[in-house]
Amino acid sequence: MVSATKMYLDDCRLNRPYADLREGAERMESEAVVAIIDRLENGEWEFCGYE
Repeated sequence: MVSATKMYLDDCRLNRPYADLREGAERMESEAVVAIIDRLENGEWEFCGYE
């Protein structure tokens, strides 16, 4: 049985796609966050909130 990958992103990472993307590191982080959100929405990964 394969378990789903669980992913936690803090608020500053979730807001990264809305940051100034002229810098290379911010652009790469933004692309990574969007890819992670895609996997969460597709059910490939499971989001776990902070408790």
